[in-house]
Amino acid sequence: LLRKEVLFPLHQAPHGNEAVSSLKSPRHNGMGIFFMPKSDKISQNILKKEKKMKIGVTSSSIDKLKPTQSAFNKVFKSVMVSVIGDKSPSNVSEQPEGDKEILQGAQNRMMHFILTHNMSDYDYLVSFENGIRSVPILDEDQWFDFVWVIVLDCRTRKKSHAFGQGVRFPTKYVLEA
Repeated sequence: LLRKEVLFPLHQAPHGNEAVSSLKSPRHNGMGIFFMPKSDKISQNILKKEKKMKIGVTSSSIDKLKPTQSAFNKVFKSVMVSVIGDKSPSNVSEQPEGDKEILQGAQNRMMHFILTHNMSDYDYLVSFENGIRSVPILDEDQWFDFVWVIVLDCRTRKKSHAFGQGVRFPTKYVLEA
């Protein structure tokens, strides 16, 4: 046959004359099967589009953009990953303290990005917030800078939360602030 079976998420499926036939069923969990001529340039372009991914980041800092690019390149090896950063306000204190405030800052940044961008253009959204917290070590509080990271799958709306390893922060600077 001169046809090729291609499985697409329904929201990315070809429309009109581009698809010879389709099968939609609840058993396919939102996926449709489309049969396309192998020589069809439209189907080839659609297949190429499936190999691109756009990641939004709630920061314009190179210290956030580079690790995001690196992580997605490692996970999605055969996909061209594009990372777009945009500074989003955290609406928490300048130096957030404690997990609750740090996580709130990351959530606020994410919400701002969602409200100011067309999220259908993105595959994932990554939000970072750094802050400090004290950790009792040998009967003395030591301060550490930690990061909370939230990753949103823009298609499924599922979120993942991660807590980064802390870096010791000198107590004298905390007391001066």
